[in-house]
Amino acid sequence: MRRGFLFAVRVQPNFEDSPPGTPNGWSDRTVRGVFGLLFVGSEVCVWLAVMAVVTWFGARRSTPRLGVLKILIAVESFTAFLFSFIALSPMIHLPFWLTLLIAMAPLPLIIFFAMKKAAQPSDPPEKTPEACWSAGVIYHNPHGMALVVEKRDGFGYTLNFGNRWSWLLADGLLLVLASIPLVLF
Repeated sequence: MRRGFLFAVRVQPNFEDSPPGTPNGWSDRTVRGVFGLLFVGSEVCVWLAVMAVVTWFGARRSTPRLGVLKILIAVESFTAFLFSFIALSPMIHLPFWLTLLIAMAPLPLIIFFAMKKAAQPSDPPEKTPEACWSAGVIYHNPHGMALVVEKRDGFGYTLNFGNRWSWLLADGLLLVLASIPLVLF
């Protein structure tokens, strides 16, 4: 963190000299203008970390659980790298297409791992009551203690919307999405 700050100060030596709000071709020299993208990336990473913990501790012990945890950690790392790299790209002076290409490089590996894990045979899916599924994708069982349950089709987990804590997680995602315009603009 300290090295990144020192790098930013060295690359932009007149950071404190210009009045707040003076544009430099990249962003306003305000906390929101300079660190807004990093704040949004941090919010997304924290939500992904919470979802990884919830999936690990809130799901039945099964084979796909470890795969989903690894994928969530990989996506979180990718998100942190992507937001950090894009936020620092004006100081590195790379063309946007190259910045995007470098930031997106790990994405095929994440997709490959997810497809490989989904194709592996696993434990039989959880026995969930048929009446608790709406449209085959939304699970609502107020009598079930599980916070997340395995999806009926495909790979991964879905929230049990009969559990009030699931609504808190869904609201957290909505809060992260709603804060993006407030933080960036």
